Amino acid sequence: MRVMLVEDHLMMRSGLRLLVGGQPGFTITGEAGDGATALAQAALAPPDLMIVDIHLPGEFDGIELTRRLLRRHPEIRIIILSADDQPANIRAALLAGAAGYLLKENTCDELLRAIRTVLRGRQYLSPGILGA
Repeated sequence: MRVMLVEDHLMMRSGLRLLVGGQPGFTITGEAGDGATALAQAALAPPDLMIVDIHLPGEFDGIELTRRLLRRHPEIRIIILSADDQPANIRAALLAGAAGYLLKENTCDELLRAIRTVLRGRQYLSPGILGA
């Protein structure tokens, strides 16, 4: 599976690269620190899965990136990664087409569970926000 990471914090992105890229069958095919760069990279080489931070610098955030990406590439599965558990943002991400919403407070195992779930065509929400 081809995976793209979209996270503006370099340390977080490096950790995601080590975790996800170290899993059998997964290859990190792109990384970006903002939405415009991610959109351009995905146009050249669409991944199977994108892990996207909700808060990105630049002209648009992770929710708008999700909308724009899925208009062009509806086959891409997107997991929004965020420290934000506000119901309005969770709803906005899901309405934009995100297949999953994972809180950054969750464990690495939870991220891997989320990835497996969305790649099977199902939706994934962090356990702590199921009531949101």
